[in-house]
Amino acid sequence: MNINDRLAIVPRNACASCWRNVASAVYFRDNIDLHPDHLFNVLSEFCSNHRDSEGNRIAIIESCQGTSERTSQDKVLEALFCFLDSFSFQTLFALLDSKGFSTIGDAFCSVHSFDVVDTVTPARFPESRRLQQFYYILKNFFDNNVINVENRFLKEMFYRKIESFEDTEGIELQLSVNKLALVAWLRIQQCKRDTLKIRKVLNIYLKNIPAGVDKTLVLAVYYSKMAIADALDGDAESAMRNVHAANSEALHIVDPLKVFLCHDRRYVYQLLGKHENELNQGTKRALAILDVCDPETNCNDFVTQVKRMFLLYSSQYHLGIGNDLKINENFVPMAEDMLAARGVLHCFEQTIQTGIEIEPRRLMIYDMCKAKFLANGDSILAEKHLVRALECAEKGAKFGREKQNVEGFWWEIRRRNEQNRR
Repeated sequence: MNINDRLAIVPRNACASCWRNVASAVYFRDNIDLHPDHLFNVLSEFCSNHRDSEGNRIAIIESCQGTSERTSQDKVLEALFCFLDSFSFQTLFALLDSKGFSTIGDAFCSVHSFDVVDTVTPARFPESRRLQQFYYILKNFFDNNVINVENRFLKEMFYRKIESFEDTEGIELQLSVNKLALVAWLRIQQCKRDTLKIRKVLNIYLKNIPAGVDKTLVLAVYYSKMAIADALDGDAESAMRNVHAANSEALHIVDPLKVFLCHDRRYVYQLLGKHENELNQGTKRALAILDVCDPETNCNDFVTQVKRMFLLYSSQYHLGIGNDLKINENFVPMAEDMLAARGVLHCFEQTIQTGIEIEPRRLMIYDMCKAKFLANGDSILAEKHLVRALECAEKGAKFGREKQNVEGFWWEIRRRNEQNRR
């Protein structure tokens, strides 16, 4: 059976263009990421450990065993088809991602129009909605400069959360533990490249977690931030091991808070010099998670907040704008990049038009991206966006280099416009 024959039996929840990408990844001979028999066993083991809604074991892999005429790749592709009859795309992707099959996982990310609901109800982080609301308020304070001394504020909150464990129990203890995970996540962001400080915070954080609580989010954040410390120290092997450990901790979780893992993975890839396309896959993963969020069970303010953040990451990727808003002078956007950037910026502009309050930091990044998009076509309008970006930078720039890079690009476009007027 060739690839086209297989596509004729694609499950109802899959799109043919996505499966062509997946099939290409499975059958690509030089794909060092793929060990067919190992992947088949991973899928089989996962299914055998789950039950459907009626309590029956999910035995979907047996039908793929077949005759010896079929190759290992044949069985893998059919097993992937079968898997999605009982589990969602998000579960399959999380499984592939956690086991190191990133090439096939990224192929799934190329299109994520999946609507099958897991036969097994996906788990969520305990008290997820309250955690989302907590993070939304805290991040809003920072991005709107309500709190100016972030390091001190987060350090004090970090230790207050730890001290509160002694007088808390039950659901509230679990909530406090998970709030500490989010505070630690934000606090480590403020450490920038100080890996000694990052590791010190993580060690204090982990050793103070009380017994008897769900540690899924705690450990996911711990491994995710350890991966960043390793990458900053140049230890690529340990960094990737911790990335996979973080994903494994949250393997069975379908929750918008998982976007934090996507965020950190993207940064690790950037530090390790991974291909630009691999960086963008992290953004696609996050947007795929957010696209399936149920407004009835999640904090919509949080979902829209982080979605704005990842939309801008996508725009930066397509326009060659890196960390601290530094423009990559060696990057020349292709036609498809400009088209993708136009679409992403349009989505962001639609949000602006709703009248919703948007953090100065996000507006600063948006105006920087819009200016880069316009620079070679309408440099006058590009300069206006950069003036606005500088105004927002007074309120929204968290690190000095961000403002410097916005200002540097503004001077470049301003000089160009002055030359054109002569």
